[in-house]
Amino acid sequence: MEIRVAVTAYVSDRIAASRQSQSHLPADSPDKVPGGYTNVSVIRANSMKHMPNFFLRGQVGEEKLGGIG
Repeated sequence: MEIRVAVTAYVSDRIAASRQSQSHLPADSPDKVPGGYTNVSVIRANSMKHMPNFFLRGQVGEEKLGGIG
């Protein structure tokens, strides 16, 4: 499974836009998300090689990976 450069750039831009929009909201706004999207990121890497570093065995089912897991 490969993540293309354009997809990584798009996701990175969307994360930055979400963080910026959250920073402009008042503290008591109902649209304010706890954490303000600071716990979100994108990594462009070979998932088959690096997946064990991010998930425990059995944590992600085959339906999430399209039958790869």
